[in-house]
Amino acid sequence: MPAPPVTVCPPDDALAAYGSGKLTAADADSVDAHLSRCEACVRKMADLSAGSFAHKLRDAHRPGGTVPPGKSLSG
Repeated sequence: MPAPPVTVCPPDDALAAYGSGKLTAADADSVDAHLSRCEACVRKMADLSAGSFAHKLRDAHRPGGTVPPGKSLSG
């Protein structure tokens, strides 16, 4: 049985750029393919994006997230 292909994990800055949509289409495809087979990088992506603006914005729109302006915290 042949050994699985050796893959090199992308650097953190490439993962961060992928998460913010700043990679070229070809580079994004490459990172996407890597993420489909590397659980360690999937976890790293989650850690990198946890502090991102987009992540904070998504959290604010979840039920129980940030209260909209003009609304009371008590409901």
